[in-house]
Amino acid sequence: MTAIDGNSAIKTAKPSPRSGVALPLGAHAKNTGGKKGRSGRPPNDLRAFLAALRSDPDVQKAFREALLDCNSRGFGAALRILTQYDNDKPAEKRQIVGPTVVTVQYVREGRRVSAS
Repeated sequence: MTAIDGNSAIKTAKPSPRSGVALPLGAHAKNTGGKKGRSGRPPNDLRAFLAALRSDPDVQKAFREALLDCNSRGFGAALRILTQYDNDKPAEKRQIVGPTVVTVQYVREGRRVSAS
């Protein structure tokens, strides 16, 4: 444990074997929350640009051509976009097929003894 301002103690990770630096864990005064411009949700301008791109007939034509020609270089990427990023895709359902054995084990912990 070390203190930043002398009043509050903070926990630190194990020191690095290379540099010996111990990074603080959790919320602390020097935690900036991420890199500027690379963290957080995408800006609304990007969402608007992507929406306009999706509605562009030339982009739709190129996407359709890439999907219809399986020998095209863009076929794999277009298929991945179509299957993974479609807003209207149904939720994935997983089923257990056939008989399944479920084992439940109860573990009773005894009284904990603490060193004084």
